[in-house]
Amino acid sequence: MKVEQKQRLRRFHRLRSVYYLLTELARFVTNSRPAVREQLVEAYAQGTDPWRYASLVRDRERYALALEMVARWQGERRPEALEVGCGEGLFTRQLATRCSSVVGADISEVALERARAACVNLPGVSFQRWDAVDDGSLGQFDLVTAMDVMEIGWRPLAQRSAMKTVTGSVRDGGALLITVFLRSPVIEHAHWARWLGRGGNGVLARYVAVDRRLVVRELHRTDHHLIALLEAAD
Repeated sequence: MKVEQKQRLRRFHRLRSVYYLLTELARFVTNSRPAVREQLVEAYAQGTDPWRYASLVRDRERYALALEMVARWQGERRPEALEVGCGEGLFTRQLATRCSSVVGADISEVALERARAACVNLPGVSFQRWDAVDDGSLGQFDLVTAMDVMEIGWRPLAQRSAMKTVTGSVRDGGALLITVFLRSPVIEHAHWARWLGRGGNGVLARYVAVDRRLVVRELHRTDHHLIALLEAAD
């Protein structure tokens, strides 16, 4: 009986995995690069803090954990930082306290206007409209952050292109800080999710595959997020 139950459970998990895979493949049909960009721009146009980062406890905890990881990595250093997907500057303000300079980049000019207003009195902080998929490099930095930006609907090739640009912005000996929203355990443990860059494990695996310099220095999982600090080996 126990063997039969295990077999039924395995079949159930396989069916769920196939369902999630087909769902992701269906999204690729509609999630072109212009469509994803339009969705992001429209979200900010509808109002401030569209993903409630400022109000949700889970995101305050995510930021706090991320900053603790940066602090352990940086020691006495004051790194030059690039924040990919800075949004309205919520994390920018916190990151600026630990860095000599921060360049916040986002594809939404509306979000950037709010970020500039929020950080107007912070020295060394600047903002630039930038698309990691299509635009060229902004230079190299000691620290690059990409928080909840690589699993927002990009097709695998577009995601890989963005990841190459992001990882190429990390100096040798520098660090890349990522956070990814965790998905269903079925997705997190599926091999196809790593190939397509879906879920926390999938996004992390793709980053490491894109840039072989990257070594995971520190990794945490909360109830909602994977948070990882990766070093670019010299």
